[in-house]
Amino acid sequence: MQQLITDNAEKLFYRYGIKAVAMDDLARTCGISKKTLYQYFADKATLVNTVVERLADHHRAQLEEVKLADKNAIEQACCEFKIYVAVLHTIHAVFFYELEKLFPDSWNLLIRLNNQYSYPFVVRNLERGMSEGYYRPELDIAATAAIRMAQLKLLITRNIYVETGNLLNDPDQINLFYLHAITNSKGKKIIDKILDKNNENREEHLLSV
Repeated sequence: MQQLITDNAEKLFYRYGIKAVAMDDLARTCGISKKTLYQYFADKATLVNTVVERLADHHRAQLEEVKLADKNAIEQACCEFKIYVAVLHTIHAVFFYELEKLFPDSWNLLIRLNNQYSYPFVVRNLERGMSEGYYRPELDIAATAAIRMAQLKLLITRNIYVETGNLLNDPDQINLFYLHAITNSKGKKIIDKILDKNNENREEHLLSV
């Protein structure tokens, strides 16, 4: 029952935000009474915390998979970026906005996730890229990693805009901006290969439709 409630809360919170989903709505979606709901979760804050803990666990597991799966630092950085793009498409920005404003304890879980896993992951990626000879050796690793984390946060909270339009229509441009800023000439050749491969995959997909 606890998993059923958490599963439904996750879907509703991600789609509509936290504030818009009343506990009555959640109980009705689960097909249970509100009294039963409160037997498993004392209040909404406890439920939100459980949903965020699951999100953090999932993100950690994805980062571990990326560590093991990629051929070089540039591909690894691209795979990490895809994790955030998936969040962009599955979780409404209002969820993160309300989490930060209304549920600071749960928001701090994500801050700790960034500090303990995401930021060190970016640092290790930068160190790896330098050792492989793809990233510029003069980069300030700490500053570059902080910029990358700010970029990723802005992506999932939908706060990246330009006068000519919304960059979120093509989030790959955000990643390319970062990669071209940190790579040397050798690394840029890898970027071109990745772009060519992505274009081929898109063409194959269009032909199969």
